[in-house]
Amino acid sequence: PPEKTGGEAVAKCRIGKMDVGEWLVANGWARAEAGGPYEDAGRKAEADKKGIFGPPPDTAGSTD
Repeated sequence: PPEKTGGEAVAKCRIGKMDVGEWLVANGWARAEAGGPYEDAGRKAEADKKGIFGPPPDTAGSTD
């Protein structure tokens, strides 16, 4: 928006027919807002231990 109000901006984002926000939440790469349209998808991703809700990556052989 032209005016600077601070805070956050909310917008729909699609690639073709796919809702990118829904995909991110459903695959566990974003958290759903409580009461928002993706809340059920977020709960399922957490229950299924997808993305950020899964185990941490194995870094035992990592050479940082």
